[in-house]
Amino acid sequence: MTTSFGNFTDSQQSASWDDTKKTPFIVYNKIHSKLSIKGHSFLENADSYYQPFISLIYHDLTEKGAATVELQFESFGPKTAKVLFKFFENLRYFKVRKKAARIIWKYEAGDDNLMEMGEAFSDLFDLDFELREVD
Repeated sequence: MTTSFGNFTDSQQSASWDDTKKTPFIVYNKIHSKLSIKGHSFLENADSYYQPFISLIYHDLTEKGAATVELQFESFGPKTAKVLFKFFENLRYFKVRKKAARIIWKYEAGDDNLMEMGEAFSDLFDLDFELREVD
């Protein structure tokens, strides 16, 4: 697979994308097959925005059989929730084929809404979810 978007190409081992008022900070590490997303996500075009990053994880699952996705949203809108729903649903497809993604869902101490959202996603999709409170 040839991947090139933003400031990432196949020849790189890792890359990051800065956050904005509406988009999170994103880091992808090719060596460790790890995607980290942190911050706010309020996008009208959430599906097209996240698709290149999600494709990297799908590629890692297909080629390496495993990947890690670390999510630490401060808040997100309904279009991001829809992307997450579809992403987790697709990860079940890989799990059935013995290619599992580990999901680390981080939330700020005392943020019951994001903690409960992580619990709901974990229960709904039966994936390898780790809920982690951070200070």
